[in-house]
Amino acid sequence: AGKQYDDYTVAIHKVLDNFGEHYPEYADQGFEVAGFFWWQGHKDGPNPGHNSRYEQNLVNLIKAWRKEFKAPNAKWTIATVGFEGEKMPEHYVKIAQAQLNVADPKRHPELARTVKTIDTRPFWRGAELSPKNQNYHYHHNAETYMLTGDALGRAMVELMGGKVEYPPAKVDSSFDGAPSMQTPSREQLAAMTNALKPIVMGKLLPEYLSTADGIPAYRRGGMELKTILSNKSAKEKPRKGLRSQLDQVINYYNLVGIHNYDWKMISPEMQKANWYYTTFDPKEVINKDAKGRVGDMYREVTLPKGMENWYAVDFNPTKAGWKLGKSPFGMTDGKKAPLSTRCTVPHCGCSIMPGTLWDKEVLLMRQSFKAPTFKEGHRYRIIVGGAGHGWSGEGYALYLNGKLISEAKGGYYKGGGAARGAYIFEDILPEFKDGMATFAVKAFMRRTGHRGKLAPARGHISVWIQEAQLPPPVMEMHQANLSDKK
Repeated sequence: AGKQYDDYTVAIHKVLDNFGEHYPEYADQGFEVAGFFWWQGHKDGPNPGHNSRYEQNLVNLIKAWRKEFKAPNAKWTIATVGFEGEKMPEHYVKIAQAQLNVADPKRHPELARTVKTIDTRPFWRGAELSPKNQNYHYHHNAETYMLTGDALGRAMVELMGGKVEYPPAKVDSSFDGAPSMQTPSREQLAAMTNALKPIVMGKLLPEYLSTADGIPAYRRGGMELKTILSNKSAKEKPRKGLRSQLDQVINYYNLVGIHNYDWKMISPEMQKANWYYTTFDPKEVINKDAKGRVGDMYREVTLPKGMENWYAVDFNPTKAGWKLGKSPFGMTDGKKAPLSTRCTVPHCGCSIMPGTLWDKEVLLMRQSFKAPTFKEGHRYRIIVGGAGHGWSGEGYALYLNGKLISEAKGGYYKGGGAARGAYIFEDILPEFKDGMATFAVKAFMRRTGHRGKLAPARGHISVWIQEAQLPPPVMEMHQANLSDKK
């Protein structure tokens, strides 16, 4: 479809046009678009129109992307759909045949010797042999994925002039199916934890810490551990997400049942406190692109008269007509209701019943709180809750004593859900020196589902402070760094 073509093309360009940023270790040598791998077709099968045009559309895609990415000789290896193997439904048989036809030199001589299709039907493994009963994702079967990827790679080698052999992909006939595993008992989990402990604590964690500084940005998935240890704001542009290498260290401890170093709430009174607030529907329309796709709701909006300085320490919310409402602020289906009943994400809280109905698109909230006691060997962060999952949250601006310390221009989509807010590093600590600090937040309701598509308005937000004790090996690294600087 046109939208998917546009989206994927833009996504590829974002990576290739900023290649050195994403892959700094290869920045000097650059890159070549030598080929494409393609494995797709689930949603085209049941649609008669898509089904009948699939072959020609795939040919058109190959030609279009070769032109778009200036790679006229780029090779293509294609994997057919493989749903249900030899018992494949007829509409998917047609898709698989169309995918095979694209590589047929008699049907498409212009693609001869540059396109090869591999048939994945022999790679199908039923739900009884798989971890999940979800056929459109091939039951999450690792063997299916491995065999498909291996065959695609061998096909590419063959197109590049190499000689390859394709190994058989027969199911092991020694068993009919894997037995369902029972949920481990508490005793069994404890035994597994004890078995893992020497591996994790004696090998995995030390190796991770010793290589942490050398892990490139595209792999570490967040702020560097050395930034956390320095307790100073990173030189890089601040991100809405607070994920860091310290979180990976914490994950290692969690793996062996140790939770002493988790991020813990130290200001529960903030999350459910009374905040001064006001809500309004801005006159500015929702952002849309040339094709009518809606963007994130966060945008420049005209504030109600007299509220231009709403985040300043000396702003008087009572005189401005603000109300006093209990946090969290939230709305689902037009009602004061939580977004979820099952959320257990410690930096989200969207399952908490809202104390106040969030009734209009833009929410302004502010309140002053007593400063926490900041301890040596610990790190602190301000959490903006309500966005701990994929497709959650919206844009916000977080102020501390009138200073903007964190801003997100939109919410999360697929794969999102990291903690949002701001670290309380040394540059922010002075804001708490008087024993009190004023927090102010501007937040927008979420009105999108999948990117570009409107969905029912909803929202949930609260603010609090978390604390994490630095684990002993991390503290040792910190002390060593301090010694090196002396």
